[in-house]
Amino acid sequence: MSPAEIILRIGASLGALLILAAHALTIGALMRVDCDSVSDANWAGTSLLGITTLLAMGLAGLALPWRRRARAAAVLALLLAALLVGSVARPVLDTTVSGARLCSSAPLGDGSARNPAPEAPHPGRTPRASVASRFERAWPLLQLAVALAAALQAIRYLRAPRSAARVEMP
Repeated sequence: MSPAEIILRIGASLGALLILAAHALTIGALMRVDCDSVSDANWAGTSLLGITTLLAMGLAGLALPWRRRARAAAVLALLLAALLVGSVARPVLDTTVSGARLCSSAPLGDGSARNPAPEAPHPGRTPRASVASRFERAWPLLQLAVALAAALQAIRYLRAPRSAARVEMP
């Protein structure tokens, strides 16, 4: 295996880990900020980030566990996946299962559920219904898919034999 290929594989895996960290921390912060009852911009943006993170988890599969010290990144990926699952567990139950809007399941700092008062409509915009849309029902499932992909790649990376780097690629 050439040095360029080794650098590419290590760079792809570290890049995927950084994207996963950004995604997990963004979701963790998003669940603690105020919701906009008119717009889905926050949720749509994190959906695009989730799709990007899923693609990055595919790149993480290129990594080689050729050094035991580098396997600590897989442990970090498992911790980030657990953070992501912890952040979206409540929306999965409230939104996907029960049909409530995403804003109503975002916990406040004290852990209580948010029940926003109806706002006066913005000029030219109307508040949305109190029932979750298809997009809102799918959003938590996408986040769980990202967490599952991260956990599977991390477990795969931890279980690979040390000699995997010495095997020639076709």
